[in-house]
Amino acid sequence: MRRRVEYPPAVMTPLLTLTLLAAAPDDALLARLAEHAARAEAIQKDHASLLQVHAEELGDDGKATKLTETVVRLEPKGGAMTRHLVKLSEDGKDLTEAKRQEIENKKPKSERQFHSPFIKDEQPKYRFELGAPDPARPGLVRVALAPAGDATDRLLVGEAWVDPAAGTLVELEAKLSKNPFLVDSMHFRAELLAETPEGPALSRLSVEGVAGLPLFKKHFRVDSRFSEYAKPAPGP
Repeated sequence: MRRRVEYPPAVMTPLLTLTLLAAAPDDALLARLAEHAARAEAIQKDHASLLQVHAEELGDDGKATKLTETVVRLEPKGGAMTRHLVKLSEDGKDLTEAKRQEIENKKPKSERQFHSPFIKDEQPKYRFELGAPDPARPGLVRVALAPAGDATDRLLVGEAWVDPAAGTLVELEAKLSKNPFLVDSMHFRAELLAETPEGPALSRLSVEGVAGLPLFKKHFRVDSRFSEYAKPAPGP
């Protein structure tokens, strides 16, 4: 008998208290979701796009104490993603030129990249179960997900909405199954609604968390929106 998805108490939220059915997504659907996940990741790496970021630091009352808004054009070049700053402001003050060199010359972090739970190599690390349908989302299927083994800070627990007819992921809402050192909480929401010739791509990624040393914890919220995907013309 298959084990049902059991969420650790530390990661239970109202979002995840859904009524689970006993069935898992069939292999054919998981295979199509893996294909879409691979295409979506390739689009992120190989396509130019426009990125708009709304980042807030929040006080104890949940209100923003600092607001940074950034618009950047991303363009793949020489195996890396170059950044061309369009606009940057902090608390309404235009700092575009003051920050241009810092943003455009910033080296990418060497941290390990998060992958979709539906990527082929990631799927064995997870346990998936079909969730109760939502009449407000006709045509979509809810899939609950949790680590197949021990919780780690590289695996997620949450739920996804998928389009079984198209074999695509539409939305993923999740949190880390185990918080890393100095992180109290980290919640993610991804939407894949950007239309490209290669299929739906990431259109929005929202992250909210609390992290830092005990006396210097920061509550932050970052909303990133991707648009204007375009595949660069092949070089000579």
